[in-house]
Amino acid sequence: EYMGALHSQIHMSSSSSSFAELRRGPAAVATAAGVAVVGVGCWILWRLQRQISAARDQLHARIAELETESKSRMDSMHRGTERFMALNRVHALEPSRVQLALLPTPTLDLALPMLEGSDVRITFKMDSDTGVELSGNKVRKLEYLLDAAIKAGATAVITCGGPQSNHARATVAAARRFGLVPHVVLRRPVDIKSSMATGNLFLMNVLGAKITWIDPAEYVNRDEHMHRLASTLRREGVRSYVIPEGGSNALGCWGYIRMLSEILDDQGQVPYDVIVVAAGSSGTLAGLLVGRALLGLRASVDICGIVVGGTVAEQRESVARIVAEFARFHALPDLDVGEYEMVDAVGPGYALTTPEEVQVIREVAEATGVLLDGTYAGKAMHALVTEVKKPAAARRAPFHNNSFCFIHTGGVFGLMAQAEDFVGPRSAPPSPAK
Repeated sequence: EYMGALHSQIHMSSSSSSFAELRRGPAAVATAAGVAVVGVGCWILWRLQRQISAARDQLHARIAELETESKSRMDSMHRGTERFMALNRVHALEPSRVQLALLPTPTLDLALPMLEGSDVRITFKMDSDTGVELSGNKVRKLEYLLDAAIKAGATAVITCGGPQSNHARATVAAARRFGLVPHVVLRRPVDIKSSMATGNLFLMNVLGAKITWIDPAEYVNRDEHMHRLASTLRREGVRSYVIPEGGSNALGCWGYIRMLSEILDDQGQVPYDVIVVAAGSSGTLAGLLVGRALLGLRASVDICGIVVGGTVAEQRESVARIVAEFARFHALPDLDVGEYEMVDAVGPGYALTTPEEVQVIREVAEATGVLLDGTYAGKAMHALVTEVKKPAAARRAPFHNNSFCFIHTGGVFGLMAQAEDFVGPRSAPPSPAK
């Protein structure tokens, strides 16, 4: 207001006749100088006013930003507190276990050549690195199952599988580590003699496994065969503990409830859109689903099982059975694991690879140094990359996402037994010189 009044007074003075007269003589010079000083002062004040106004706007904007950041941090702290409390509740339920696996296993962000130029990111959770003779996802389950066997006073364990079963080999090695005699009921292969010389079956023989062979038609009733063997051993004075195929029951699935806590970020969230895992006996998949529910993560991460044996319906039944068993054992009648996806990748059959699967296994190995087997991880990876290579609009759920955690379930010893699938011109020896 003061500046406006000065401006008006100067304007009136400059237009008056007396001002015109003052322009002649020393007084005119002094008046002109005064007017100039007032004008400069007015300009300076106007500039200061604009700067103050701009600073005020910036201050208000920064205050708004700080309020938003503060709310975000409070929300994050609240979520972190909730997740911490959930972890405590989960650990309160957790049964005891023996130490077998080298944990936590690493996570690797690897560039896959078949996804070059894509915005899809696949992080490997390397459960292939749980050990050497104790490698693969089954070892996490065996920590709980062997603990139960020891507490039950068992001197022997019984399990089952195919001739190249990763689970059977890991069970045999784990049993030997704790002084238990390992018995395995195996599905008879077409050629036992050649199968004995390689892979998991070879290692089971080196470890002194007591093997009972049954025909594929009988293997449908494998649980009955294992309990019959347990009865026979009991009559001989041997107390045995029966471990189901794949270690897949309510106790074994704790291995992957615990694993889920390894991949949580600082805010207690899973930093991936989707967790992908091969599903053979579905114990690993069931553990992930139960863990997601117990940790309150159902809304934040999708879980997808890639079916490599049996049918999708059979695998869903296995998941439902394990979850129901878990809920009964821990008195959790309201346990709801939520929705999950399953993809059929069985192809020509369990442990039978296609040329396309072999090609993916080769490409991953040559580009990253990571070995995938043709029974579980290789089939699952082939299914995953096949889907995410499609245009985003053409992908089915949950592959429309861009961030995946792929659980590498191991199986390198089984890969050795599939050598014929990989023998080609590059591996053939050169012809002798003439």
